[in-house]
Amino acid sequence: MLNNLYENYKARADFKIVYVREAHPSDGWQVQQNQRQGVIVATPKTLAEREKAAQECSAHLELKIPIVIDNMDDRVEAAYSGWPDRIYVMDKDGKIVYKGNPG
Repeated sequence: MLNNLYENYKARADFKIVYVREAHPSDGWQVQQNQRQGVIVATPKTLAEREKAAQECSAHLELKIPIVIDNMDDRVEAAYSGWPDRIYVMDKDGKIVYKGNPG
């Protein structure tokens, strides 16, 4: 669904997915659904590890939308409450005009 929105509106809007800290790392709160789907990701300790996890996520989900990575201080996740996932629409001045519910 997100890929369809992106393809239909990418000429009129700038889309980005922000990859934040891992919600269900294998060395933390791993969930059975991730295990069944083969999504086994340890908590990234460096930005390079987080970037690798984001790339793997994008490939696994076959995402076409460009991904940017939250820094290791998790500033973006804290500011926008990105867990478990959230959609924001901002106007050209950076004002939030839509904030979706979690999930």
